[in-house]
Amino acid sequence: MMILKKIILSVAFIGFPVLALAEAPILKSMEEFESDSQKICYSDWNKRGETNQRMYDFCMKEKMSGYEKLKSLHQYANKDFYSKVSYPYCFNLWTKRGVSDAQMMAHCLDQEIEGVKDILYYQEKYGKDSVNEITNLALAKFKCWHMAAYEVKRHFES
Repeated sequence: MMILKKIILSVAFIGFPVLALAEAPILKSMEEFESDSQKICYSDWNKRGETNQRMYDFCMKEKMSGYEKLKSLHQYANKDFYSKVSYPYCFNLWTKRGVSDAQMMAHCLDQEIEGVKDILYYQEKYGKDSVNEITNLALAKFKCWHMAAYEVKRHFES
């Protein structure tokens, strides 16, 4: 099943002129994400000089599990949909002052991949040309696949 997904996602977007070849994005190291997670969790769970250690530890566990998920999603790094649209969108959305939230980036990328799968479905159901036209306009406007899929769905199913 995973191989089928890779094949589908690797050939699906040949018809999208909005996409150009891009270098695969480089993921921060585990140490960098761990440092970022420490900053996020400390900020969230340290009040008036006291850290809620139980919640801090839980936060760190969740953030680092997000890093593991992010690493597995990074298998798509050499695909245009990921390197040109999804990864930059999610990275910019969940990186503030150089601190990246791996857990939220992974969630965002999950939504992006679901958006790509939805668009593939809509191409089969409604025709590639009409879906691609709407998709290209939505990508230009929103810069993300999940909103492009929403726009296609709204166009055909409203």
